[in-house]
Amino acid sequence: MSSILSKICGFFTKNKSKTTTSSSKEMPKTVSSSVYFEVDTGKCYGIPASLTEPLEAQDGVLDNFSKHLKDVPSLPPVWSEIQISIERGDSAKKVAFVIRQDQALATEVLKAANSAGFNNEKEICDLGQAIVRLGLQAVRGIATHHCTSDFSRRWKNPFSIHELWKHSMAVSALSTITARYIPGCDAGIASTLGLLHDIGRIGLNSICQTPFHYPAEPDEGFLAYESDHFGCTHVDAGVLLAKHWKLPETLQQGIRFHHHPGLGDIESVPKKIRKEVLAVYLADFLAIHFDFAGGNKLLVEPHPSFAPLLKTCLNKVAHDKAVSKELWRIKTIEF
Repeated sequence: MSSILSKICGFFTKNKSKTTTSSSKEMPKTVSSSVYFEVDTGKCYGIPASLTEPLEAQDGVLDNFSKHLKDVPSLPPVWSEIQISIERGDSAKKVAFVIRQDQALATEVLKAANSAGFNNEKEICDLGQAIVRLGLQAVRGIATHHCTSDFSRRWKNPFSIHELWKHSMAVSALSTITARYIPGCDAGIASTLGLLHDIGRIGLNSICQTPFHYPAEPDEGFLAYESDHFGCTHVDAGVLLAKHWKLPETLQQGIRFHHHPGLGDIESVPKKIRKEVLAVYLADFLAIHFDFAGGNKLLVEPHPSFAPLLKTCLNKVAHDKAVSKELWRIKTIEF
């Protein structure tokens, strides 16, 4: 754990004289500069970039994707029960009781808890203890990975499924942290949205007929690049998949708008989900910064108009001790 902690802390060794550290009461109503969202990017893994809004999805492409979805099974009831149990604040013992409904999932959780990275820990055979070791956010990610594994293995992968799920688990865990710094943000919704925000990337596997790799730095951003090459983006595919799985409207809208803080001002995101979308966007930004990119290494700061929603600067959020703790857990997990 010490190596990754020192690695993460090393990204923030420089003090930024321009970074705002005032509280939300002292913060102005408007922010004229994006400095509020800066972190020390001198040693990070991401690439500072901008986004160009993609073209409308081509109807034929979405129709083709919809046909594929007819053969995609719904998420099993145990998935929803796990999400509800975690958001309700149930104990590890109660969450374990839910997970035991799916013996394959229970085995996967135990396997993850005994990953080689936990080499200084004793072997765990009790599911409740395994959940304590992994943390609830990691268990949420493992459950989602397990429940969607059949679907994600069906087609050729333009995206690394392993990297994608590590990224999604990181964003989910970090969303619970960024939500604490956004007054009025629902951390449960933010965490679930963080887990599912890029689910459309798996869906794009069904559209891509040949091996596909992003260029290191797409000139107009990765959304425009996806639109040019697929006829739609992972956002379009994600919304369709969320509808197919009958996910709550809040999550469907969150998936639809999860890139908008980098595409437009605060009014571009519906007020009902604005805070949760910002929490996920900032978590996504930090995940890329800390090398949990999941295939996309472009760092795009939110529009400055979102700054009043955050009660402190992003650099301070990145220093939260929980960030390194959660990322170390996810780095360690094997599945």
